[in-house]
Amino acid sequence: MHLLRPRRVIQDEGILAALRLAKNILLDGPARRRVLAMRKVFERYRNNLNAIFIIARKTE
Repeated sequence: MHLLRPRRVIQDEGILAALRLAKNILLDGPARRRVLAMRKVFERYRNNLNAIFIIARKTE
């Protein structure tokens, strides 16, 4: 799971969104703690995690 690695964030979101995310993480203590905790879990269980899929269908 590379979701919270800087290179992957830039690939997925683009440079401007990645910079905005970085700014928010730097300036918002509680958000920084949440993001770092998520990354720690991803790294700890990286051998057991492959992917997360969300499938949604909009009803008419």
